[in-house]
Amino acid sequence: VLNDVGAGSAIFSKQLLSRNLVKTVVASDINYLHELTQSFDNFQYSNEPVAADAYLLTDVLEHLSHPEDLLKNLFNKAPSGGYLVITVPAHQILWSGHDDYLKHYRRYSILSLQKLMSKFNTEELNIQYLFSSLFLPVFFYRKINKKIDSQLKNRNRFFDQIIDFILRFERKINPKLPFGISILAIYK
Repeated sequence: VLNDVGAGSAIFSKQLLSRNLVKTVVASDINYLHELTQSFDNFQYSNEPVAADAYLLTDVLEHLSHPEDLLKNLFNKAPSGGYLVITVPAHQILWSGHDDYLKHYRRYSILSLQKLMSKFNTEELNIQYLFSSLFLPVFFYRKINKKIDSQLKNRNRFFDQIIDFILRFERKINPKLPFGISILAIYK
C-alpha cells in the first residue's frame, strides 16, 4: 500500500497506479472535505494518513510549520522496513513571491532535510538535488522579477518544449550536483 500524503489531486500516485508500479494507493489530504470511502480500482481517499508500506510526500513538508509532527505520525503508523519518498523545494536563495503565494514556510537544502530526518530512526537510501540545469535561469528570473505571485500558469508551448528537452537530457546523464530547484530523498 502506498499512502500519498498531502495528495491534492493525487496526480503522482494515480500515475504510479496506472503504470502498475504500485498495487494499492490511499491518497490522503487534510484538505479533502470529508473522508471519501469509495474505492476505485485499488484507489481510496482519506483525510488523514494511514498505515502503509510506503509514503509519498511530494512538496508537502515546506507547507508545515512543524514538519516533524507529520513525520512522527507517519513513522508511528509505518511498519518496520517501510519507505518514505520526499520531494521539497530547494535552496532558500530561490525564495520568491511564488513561495509566499503557495504558503511555504521554507525551502530546504540537503543538509537541512538530513537534519530534520536525523530526528527519526531512518536509513537514507538516496538524496539529491533535481532540476539542476534550471537553477541559474530560475535564480536570475526570480531576482530580476521581484513581483512573482505564482508561476502556476500556462506558459508558451515552445518554452515548455525547451525546458522538457533540457530536463530529459539532465535525466539521462543524472548529474548529482550540489544545487537544483528541488530535492528528492528516499528513506527506509
